[in-house]
Parts: sequence; C-alpha cells; structure tokens
Amino acid sequence: MVYTNALPDSGLASTWWMDKNNDAHIRVYYQDVDLFICEVKCDKGIWIKGSQRCFATPTKTSLAAIPYLPGDGNVSNIPPDLEVEIRLYTIDKSNSTPTIVEYSKSQTSGIWSKNATVPTYDLYPDSALGAVEYRTHLIRVFYQDKSGYIRVSQWGPVTNHWVVSTGGANLRVSDAPAHIGTPIGAVQGPWHYLNWAAVVWQDNDNNIEGSISINDVPKAMSFPTKYPASPSGSITVATWSTEKTSIYYGGKDGGIQKLELNNDNWSGPINVFTGNILDADVSGSGGLASAAYTSDAQNAADHWGTVFYQPGGQGTIVEILI
Repeated sequence: MVYTNALPDSGLASTWWMDKNNDAHIRVYYQDVDLFICEVKCDKGIWIKGSQRCFATPTKTSLAAIPYLPGDGNVSNIPPDLEVEIRLYTIDKSNSTPTIVEYSKSQTSGIWSKNATVPTYDLYPDSALGAVEYRTHLIRVFYQDKSGYIRVSQWGPVTNHWVVSTGGANLRVSDAPAHIGTPIGAVQGPWHYLNWAAVVWQDNDNNIEGSISINDVPKAMSFPTKYPASPSGSITVATWSTEKTSIYYGGKDGGIQKLELNNDNWSGPINVFTGNILDADVSGSGGLASAAYTSDAQNAADHWGTVFYQPGGQGTIVEILI
C-alpha cells in the first residue's frame, strides 16, 4: 500500500476487525493536502485501490480510530461482507479552546457524521491522540494536557456520557509529565471482552514510556533500561495477547525500532526498517500506526499485523508486514 496525496506530517490512524470467517478488515486514515480525512480499505488481505475522502477538518489534526463493534463485539456476530461502525477522533484548533471531536460512520452508510465533542482536561492543542474500545462499547480516548500529563476521557453506554478528568491524579495515565508534543500509541486487548489497554508515549527525556490499564487502573510498564526515541518521531503499539505486545517507534538515529514484551520479558530494540524515515533531524517527521490481528483469539502464535508509516516530510504512506 502506497498513497501519495497525504499531507506531509499527517496524522495517521488505523483500525481493524475480524469477521466470523476469521478474515481481517483494516482501515487506515490520514489527512490529505486539502485537510480532508481520507480512508483506505483492506478486506481479506486485498487493498482497495485508491482512497476515499471522509470529511474535511478546519485545521491540521491528530487522529485516532476505533471500530464500534456490533453487540458484544464477538466476531461470530460479524458477517464477512458487512462494514462495522467506525469512530474517528480529531482535534479542532480553529477556536481559542481546542477540542477533541468525534466523527462516526454507521455500518450501513458511507456517510460520516460529526458527533459531540469529547470533554478533556486542559487539552494541549497539538496533542497526539489514542483510542480504544472494548467490552460493550466502553470507549477510552487518550490525550496530553498542557502540563504534559497523559490523560483519558471515558465513555460508557450505561451512563451515556463522557467522564472527564478533574485534574491531579484523576484519570491520569502517566505518573509524570511526558515530553510536550509526545506521540501517543494505544491498543485494546486482543479479546474484546477484556477491559485491558496498553498506552505508550515518550517521557520528558524522549525515552519510551507506557502503561497497561486493567479495569481502567493504569500500571506503569517496567522497562529494564531506557530506550531513547527521536524527539520528532512517532510511536505505535500492537498486541496479540496480554502476554505479547510490540512497540514500534522512531529511533533516536532514524529508522523504526521495535521493542517486544513477551511473558513479562522485554527484548530489543531491533531495527525493523531503516533508511530516510522518521529522520531525527527533520522537523515534523512522519507518523506510525498499526494493526495486529490473529485468526485464533486464543492462539497468539498464529498472528499477523502491519505497521503503517509516513516517511518524514513526504506525502506517501507505506506498510510493513509484521
């Protein structure tokens, strides 16, 4: 997959779901040079040629995407040829107070609708975004506040409203302020019924940092050493089980690096792609997003995935199979 009309340093997001035939469906979102959010589709391993414009945004924006799965999200309920509802999150910086805005596309329509804004605590205007959805439509949107902390806003279908941080430790994901403008990667657990999510970012010294939340209680990832990242690089996280998680990020000296957590043991970093991408010396390096999926939710060894990246300063988006 290579698409060439993306805005340089575009926001980048991807999401996926499995149908009841165990076929993967992937959607990638980026912003084009006219500030439209665009969608690229992959169904059953085949990329649909070209991209489709979804809606225009007033400003350049970060992106996050989730599938809003029908019912309880069990793949046995998802027919192979049916779209699922998609929700996209952007930041509107056209007013004095920046806001996170939710857009959605239903299962039966290709038309995107603008929903209500997502309330936040002291949102940093150029914050990156991450989002997950699990169980019966529990949505979590991650962002950075102006003091540098990573926070989360929570949606629940029972209360039918957003719960927002009141400051301090309330709904705070990071123990300390992160690098201002840090990229954020977020992924829900491999089994939709679990209230489990991994979130990663850069600390104030541009080292990789993250947390794993179980039942909405974040616990800092314990790294054996510091892993420096490019201050202008991006980050994404993929998981195949609660015991196997991979972090992909822009390395300090360029290229994409990979860290892997397997049964509580970290390995890496290793170079998974090197060259003129995520160049640490380029202002506004490109983004990263990922999709990780398995044909058997109980067998993490049987897995596939893709990392999507945008080379720094370019208008192309490319995939790496993982």
